[in-house]
Amino acid sequence: MQGIGLLLMTISFLGLVAGAGVVAYALVRGKPALIRGVAVLAGAWAAVYLVLLLGTSLASHETVLGSGQRKAFCGFYLDCHLGIAVEAVQRTDRVGEGAQQQPPPSEDGV
Repeated sequence: MQGIGLLLMTISFLGLVAGAGVVAYALVRGKPALIRGVAVLAGAWAAVYLVLLLGTSLASHETVLGSGQRKAFCGFYLDCHLGIAVEAVQRTDRVGEGAQQQPPPSEDGV
């Protein structure tokens, strides 16, 4: 999955640079149809990207970590060495500092 993200990022960047160049050329040469074509392609690429992003998000699932378990994940494309782990759990009857102290939320989230 990391390779797909990198490929999409590269295509997006190169497309942005090429699109900007084509729009600059079209403005200098007075070709509004070319600008509309670039806008249509940019909109189509954004729609495809959005569908892929939403599809990936909908296909993912929650993971409840136990103590000491690590969940690896990728950040913004290139940093797939990230991870998070539950190291310790401490129960308390009050949370917050000073006058802001209050009871913690119950186990059912209320």
